[in-house]
Amino acid sequence: AGLLAKAVGQLASVSNVPTPSRASLRRHVSLGVAQMIELSELLANRALDIVDPR
Repeated sequence: AGLLAKAVGQLASVSNVPTPSRASLRRHVSLGVAQMIELSELLANRALDIVDPR
């Protein structure tokens, strides 16, 4: 559960930090990366709920 909680925190922080390279990437690639990060965060949260329900 500790590893999942850490993953959730890291994914949440990554999704909130704009990077300089985002501006140079094409819009659809940037949006795809953002969606993959959000999906990963949702999956990690779901796994954490299963392992450590509160």
